[in-house]
Amino acid sequence: MLSLGLHAQANRQPRRPIKLVLCAHMKRAFILSFVVLLSACSDPCKEGEDLAEASSFEPAILKLDACLSDPSNHSSGLFQTRAWAHFKTGNLAGAVTDQEQAFEVKPAYRYGEHINYVLYLRSNGEYEKALKALEPAIEMNPGSMPTNYHRGWILISLGRFEEAANSLSVGLLDQPDFAFAYAARAIAYDSLGNIEAAQRDYYSYRALLDQQDQETPDYPPIVELERKYRMEQGT
Repeated sequence: MLSLGLHAQANRQPRRPIKLVLCAHMKRAFILSFVVLLSACSDPCKEGEDLAEASSFEPAILKLDACLSDPSNHSSGLFQTRAWAHFKTGNLAGAVTDQEQAFEVKPAYRYGEHINYVLYLRSNGEYEKALKALEPAIEMNPGSMPTNYHRGWILISLGRFEEAANSLSVGLLDQPDFAFAYAARAIAYDSLGNIEAAQRDYYSYRALLDQQDQETPDYPPIVELERKYRMEQGT
């Protein structure tokens, strides 16, 4: 009986480390499965949109790049989100390209889509193309500030100062407290040699800027306007 007992014990002992090894393998398998599950649940499209909404534009672009690498994810909204992220990080050509890709997926039908496209083109120095792209927005909302503000800056860039001043005047009827429209019109008037009107608009611009607690933008035409008319004011 003693011999049998020892024999039975000897047969049981090797099983214990084997059981532990199996448990370790199961644990690793479980961890790997969990990681794979988390990876499968990850959605770079949603994460990219959320990051862009939170103004974390560079990480948003990385996520949206991963998302849009899959053609099945191509949507107008995702391309427009990445276009805005590119614009905010200074990649103007990328913003133009993505907005155009958005229009290829789904033709633009909202006013804001046209305005954003015009903004990207204008910022990228594509003035003639921007003026052409503005036409649908003019048809949709001819008297609005965004329509006439962008048109005004485009016309200034093209040297068409009288048309620019007229367009900005229409916009100011819609939104008379928009400081930067006065700055743009002051530049147009100054270029036309109408210094009195330019000074008047410059003072309106400065008053609204101070009233609204806004800073002077780092935009060369406005910086030059500030330099010239602040000097004339002796400030």
